[in-house]
Amino acid sequence: MNVRELNELISDGESERIEFKRSTGQRTEAAKAVCAMFNGLGGFVLFGVNNKGEVIPQVTEQVTEQVGRVVEALGESVLAGQEVMERLGLSHRPTLLYSYLQPAIEAGLVEMTIPDKPRSSKQKYRLTDKGRQVLAKIEGDGK
Repeated sequence: MNVRELNELISDGESERIEFKRSTGQRTEAAKAVCAMFNGLGGFVLFGVNNKGEVIPQVTEQVTEQVGRVVEALGESVLAGQEVMERLGLSHRPTLLYSYLQPAIEAGLVEMTIPDKPRSSKQKYRLTDKGRQVLAKIEGDGK
């Protein structure tokens, strides 16, 4: 496929055979789309294209699907771990901590309200300025 053919695919928009994904951080959603396409007539998943059909640069700091979900779950709220788990539909606390919160904290998107006492029963989590920027981008792309 050459650039002209690729641009034609993008200009046709999303359909049963064409799916746009903002970044490779949406691999799980893309895999589901590919499975659906395999059950039909086949198709294409194009990364680096938003829902409006605009080609966008891949973000250098990839936000994993889990980190994106925790950013969306927190929004403008300040939440305890249990509340975050409920919003995400999780039941296993270590999954929340190691797959969601820890990577989000390391990326500078989420912060603890009591950073000196990470195991405090009063610990809560909130988005940083950078996390709010990522949230605005997620919401702006219409995920």
